[in-house]
Amino acid sequence: MLLFIILFLALWSCEGPNEKVIEKPVNYFSKVFGEYDAEMGYSIQETTDGGFILSGATSSYWATDSLSRINDIQHGITNAIIAKVDTVGEPEWIKVFGGDMFESAFNAGETDDGGYFFAGYTNSIGNGLYDFWLVKLDAFGNMEWEKTYGTAKADVGLFGEITSDGGYILTGYTILPNKTDKDFWLLKTNADGDSLWSSTFGNDANQSANRVIELSNGGFVIIGETRGDSTNNDILIIKTDENGQEIWTKNIVESNDDLVFSIKETPDGFIAVGTTTSLGAGNKDIWLHKLDASGNVEWQNTFGGDALEYGFDVVPVSDGYVFTGSTSSYGTEFYDLWILKVDLTGVLVWDQLYGSTMIDIGKSIIQNESGGFTILGQTSSYGSGEYDFWIIKTDENGLIPLDDSRTNFKL
Repeated sequence: MLLFIILFLALWSCEGPNEKVIEKPVNYFSKVFGEYDAEMGYSIQETTDGGFILSGATSSYWATDSLSRINDIQHGITNAIIAKVDTVGEPEWIKVFGGDMFESAFNAGETDDGGYFFAGYTNSIGNGLYDFWLVKLDAFGNMEWEKTYGTAKADVGLFGEITSDGGYILTGYTILPNKTDKDFWLLKTNADGDSLWSSTFGNDANQSANRVIELSNGGFVIIGETRGDSTNNDILIIKTDENGQEIWTKNIVESNDDLVFSIKETPDGFIAVGTTTSLGAGNKDIWLHKLDASGNVEWQNTFGGDALEYGFDVVPVSDGYVFTGSTSSYGTEFYDLWILKVDLTGVLVWDQLYGSTMIDIGKSIIQNESGGFTILGQTSSYGSGEYDFWIIKTDENGLIPLDDSRTNFKL
């Protein structure tokens, strides 16, 4: 009877109405890793275990020698690098892929089977000078398969993403066999990387696509630049249906060179970020665009001072937009990593600077499921080499709790 009472009390204490819910701690951090030469970070995505998957390019590691330092002239000039890090930013594994020439990975993500993929370009394998490159990895970063897409000319993949049907959508630019200028190229594959369809968009000028998103109601939006022999870079946005057929095209044209690097869907349209030399206070400013569902500009705003600013990625939040890039107008001696939040009308809410005396750039930003943001950047102020990966996980105000210094951040 005594044993029964003890067991009852134990069960009641674990499952009773006064049970305490233990919340998982939220880890905020700043972590740098890399080797003696350059690691250029391009994308970060959260994984189901609370960690992150990173992609980029490296000239420090040799793809065929398990991350040893370079001491062989047959090493690729740059290789694609993929890193899986845990909840506090510590690397769990780092893998490098490529051949003797140029490779880069511009996006990576988790797949439904617990593995990963990355998309980018290769100059070492495939049919031509450059090819689109799609690689499937297992849970430990080992290659399961790779596919290349292209012709004898240059086909440069600059972004890729998993689609709702489990396949992939890739974009960048291609030079068609009967042309000498670049065109947007949009390529859809199945889950095994087999090509289902592709579409090109262009004219006698040069077009290059930097980002593609799948829309919540189907179809895709591609964003990039268009440039002619005697004109400046202008922003080009194309919406297609689910089969890659054009629905509408929009140009954003100003007086000088303007670039765009990221676009995200919002409940009522899109938000895009890039860099302008046409508008703003300095030589180059961050340029934020709010677009309606038809690609028309609802409002735009610039951010920067007398020097140079770049905007590389943006994420919509419930009460505005948060974006990242770099500034040389504010902060320390050179470029600092810059994180900014604006409200739904583009008015600045807050901004945070991280960096030291060299070049520090924010390249990719996500909103965490636990709240706050994680930024992948590249730094030459800290770390081992010319550039290293820099991961910063912040609260909802862009700060790292317990040390909210805005400049000269101590690692």
